[in-house]
Amino acid sequence: MSLTVYDSSGLLLRSTPAGTAAALVTAVSFSQSPYDPGLGPLGLSQGPWAFYYDGLDASGSVLRNGMYLFVIHSQMGSQSKDLSVQVRVLGRGAAGVTLVAAPAPVPVGGGPLRVQWLPAVAVQLSLHGLDGGLVRDFGLVAPPLNWDLRASGGAAVAPGVYLLSARVPGQRDGRLLKVAVTR
Repeated sequence: MSLTVYDSSGLLLRSTPAGTAAALVTAVSFSQSPYDPGLGPLGLSQGPWAFYYDGLDASGSVLRNGMYLFVIHSQMGSQSKDLSVQVRVLGRGAAGVTLVAAPAPVPVGGGPLRVQWLPAVAVQLSLHGLDGGLVRDFGLVAPPLNWDLRASGGAAVAPGVYLLSARVPGQRDGRLLKVAVTR
């Protein structure tokens, strides 16, 4: 099984394995219609087969609002079937999330910084220095996050002020939260 996603102009955006099915997929149900990537993955299913699409293209960018063609390819022995369905993506815009971090400030060696956000959906979370440089990319994570005060390479961060950036997939605007690390 595979899922291939095309934009409205026919440009290939992503092709990904989509699990296995006990029979050829001839129809599909969606968990959301229209699809809002900010509400989580899009569930596609037929009978016992289910696949959850994360709403990202091959570069890791969230699909923007618009129409997309999803092609589900299933194969059983020498038989194969391509099922093409149109999916409308309609994110909610800049509603965003509310970020909270504790303790504030967080002392070096004092344990992790617990980051929580509402609504409790998966977000693209990253940490930047005040100069804008990327310190750590946490990727797509669900709340809460316990940050061990380490940068991407594993080294402890220096005391200072950092910016946590959270963006809900499907939304253009993110939220920033200043966090202070003290001695």
